[in-house]
Amino acid sequence: MRKQRTREHIIEDLGFNHVERQVLYAGYTVMRYSQSNDYGYDGLIQTYSKEGEIEPFRLHFQLKSTDNIRFQKRKKSLAFDLSVRDLELWLYDSIIMLLILYDAKQYEEAIVPLQKAADMGLAIAQYNLGNRYYNSEGVLKAAGPFGKNDFTWRGLFILDCKTKEEAEAYVKTDPSVAAGVFITDIVPWYSEPSGSFAPGKPKKENKGK
Repeated sequence: MRKQRTREHIIEDLGFNHVERQVLYAGYTVMRYSQSNDYGYDGLIQTYSKEGEIEPFRLHFQLKSTDNIRFQKRKKSLAFDLSVRDLELWLYDSIIMLLILYDAKQYEEAIVPLQKAADMGLAIAQYNLGNRYYNSEGVLKAAGPFGKNDFTWRGLFILDCKTKEEAEAYVKTDPSVAAGVFITDIVPWYSEPSGSFAPGKPKKENKGK
């Protein structure tokens, strides 16, 4: 039987990814130690000055990732397992040691709204661009979602724009695109000017009495 990737492995990687992003946002770098060796340290953070110069200041850290945070009474403190040997090592270490607790369950609950936004994003974009079409701007010619595919493509818009920059400007008006939920690729496409693909603004019908 092959080795399996367990939930523990997944949340460990998610935890490190979270720590790494926060460190990078601060302008520092982080190095992950080999997961096959458990010497009490999971990684090393290197700091830099505002000018980008490396500083003689480093921090070791150990990361605890869990789906079940254990609170003590009144939820004023947390409880987790810790190796006595690791603790003794940290007490005599000349480098500052950080103990990081990552709540995987809470984080996943926090991103549910983003996942819903991703599911709704295509419909929102269609609505926004559709408004532009029906408000006599004639931008959106066709739109619709893709079925299940191997390319992670969610949908297609056909826009009547003279330049790529103009198309990008219209697409960025969608909140899900502006927030980075969706990434767009814009490529030229050509068609005979017939039906809804006729260039320019849609012609308004004259409704007689």
